[in-house]
Amino acid sequence: MKFNKKEEIGKLRERIIVQSVTRTIGATGYGAEAWSNYAEVWGYVDYKGTNREEVEGGKITALSQIKVICRYRTDINEQQRIIWMNKYYQIENVQISKDNLYLHLFCSYAQNYV
Repeated sequence: MKFNKKEEIGKLRERIIVQSVTRTIGATGYGAEAWSNYAEVWGYVDYKGTNREEVEGGKITALSQIKVICRYRTDINEQQRIIWMNKYYQIENVQISKDNLYLHLFCSYAQNYV
């Protein structure tokens, strides 16, 4: 049996939920967003170590970024978000690995403070 040292399949042990948005216009004429579960995938979550705070509209906002590695899929894009450990992360960038086996999802989470 041949062993591949670059194989990352054993690291994919976190359950990631991918959600997609549906935008509609209500009876009052205002837009509304509804998020629904699109797919559940196994992934590896890596903290990028990029944590910072910004002031937006008089509120302090803490931003943290993570990198998620999952199996290659053609239906995941930047208009979706993921749920991991009960937090909603917006997908900022999607990159395909060199061997076309994995997706690298760069995601960000924003938390508002008073």
